[in-house]
Amino acid sequence: MAATLLRSVSAFCLATKQGDSAGGVGASGGNGISSMPLFSRKKRNTSLVVCSATGGALTGLVFQPFEEVKREDFLVPISRQVSLARQFYVDECEAAINEQINVEYSASYVYHAMFAYFDRDNVALKGLAKFFKESSEEEREHAEKFMKFQNIRGGKVVLHSILNPVSEFEHAMELALSLEKLTNEKLLSLHKVADKSNDPEMQHFIESEYLEEQVESIKKIAEYVTQLRMECGTLIRCSSMRHDGKIQPASTLGSTMASTVLRSVSAFSLATKQGDTASGEKGISSLPLFSRKKRNTSLVVCSATGEALTGLVFQPFEEVKREEFYMDECEAAINEQINVEYSASYVYHAMFAYFDRDNIALKGLAKNQVKKKENMLKKLMKYQNIRGGKVVLHSILTPLSEFEHIEKGDALYAMELALSLEKLTNEKLLSLHKVADKNNDPQMADFIESEFLEEQVESIKKIAEYVTQLRMVGKGHGVWHFDQMLLDEA
Repeated sequence: MAATLLRSVSAFCLATKQGDSAGGVGASGGNGISSMPLFSRKKRNTSLVVCSATGGALTGLVFQPFEEVKREDFLVPISRQVSLARQFYVDECEAAINEQINVEYSASYVYHAMFAYFDRDNVALKGLAKFFKESSEEEREHAEKFMKFQNIRGGKVVLHSILNPVSEFEHAMELALSLEKLTNEKLLSLHKVADKSNDPEMQHFIESEYLEEQVESIKKIAEYVTQLRMECGTLIRCSSMRHDGKIQPASTLGSTMASTVLRSVSAFSLATKQGDTASGEKGISSLPLFSRKKRNTSLVVCSATGEALTGLVFQPFEEVKREEFYMDECEAAINEQINVEYSASYVYHAMFAYFDRDNIALKGLAKNQVKKKENMLKKLMKYQNIRGGKVVLHSILTPLSEFEHIEKGDALYAMELALSLEKLTNEKLLSLHKVADKNNDPQMADFIESEFLEEQVESIKKIAEYVTQLRMVGKGHGVWHFDQMLLDEA
């Protein structure tokens, strides 16, 4: 049966009736259609003569699938380390895609820092905060699209280190415009690599998914920059970004007005009439109620009769400059925890890319834990701004890209690593709670307890059970069933 199939003529054959000459038109190729296979890249040295029902020879295009797949190009790899899906995907394209993934992740990290800046209470530009938060999420989605494409083509996702962005932004929208232009330049360079490597699939992917969207994004942000320059003058600070895409300028105090207000005594002042003693020993302490340090300056306020008053003088514009009961150590510890969560999230993204490969194909493991870390990040950054701190993002080190283990298998090895990561995160959270307790900050302690601690121990218990189950099933078919269980839970 196989021999018959190998000698059969494909349904895709395009043939013409041969003439009377015994030599065959096909031999010279003068009048017949080329006998080269449709998908072959090299000239074939063999020929095939096929006869019609009447016995007349036919010549033409003969596609022999069972012969074609014997070529080296179509051999299926046996090694588990090699992609089964990879075809016509050169190393240069694979490396360029990995570089672009890093570009997208880095841009997302910068936009996240911008979101944190504009969400501060002393900046309070919610429209810009929302815009940069959405921009950060969009860039991360772009990176994930590239990761998926890399796996579809049989490449290996290799994540790089991400440098820490700045935490203060004087001209954020102009920086965003520069970032978008840089990203566009990188996309065009990536397209050139695809063109040079004769990879139309990669070219189409870049064109359809990114290029048009990128120039639209540049145009949009360029308009925002123009509006900021026109409406806000040199301040380049706006109160909100409206739904119609225009920007509402913030109102500012004039210099004279600001000077007057800064020197005025608040209506909340609590004062007592000064006695005969010039030193004021009998008066109420002139220290502000909420000050944590002894003030070196003093303020003398007179009554309508001209008599000096002493007492508690509340100066609102001085007071609001302080971070109310939020110590520097607490602020630094929150930033450290943000970095812990970001680093763990990056490792989980690397795991996702690994298990999404065609030669690994464990979709359930690929989805596990990524979303949870992103939610924890958002909570911590929002809390830092609520308390008047400044979010400062740190550099993120390169995670592993391979999770194969000869004895344990990749599923068990990765799950054990996830368990260690969750235990490390829990240890850091407990240390964070100690910092809050040490600095007598019940609000911060309550935030950690209510938002993280219970959830974290539940996560550790859950992943510990996964490790136990994977140890029981071994490296064989049971891993696939375990992965299906995770998919059903997702």
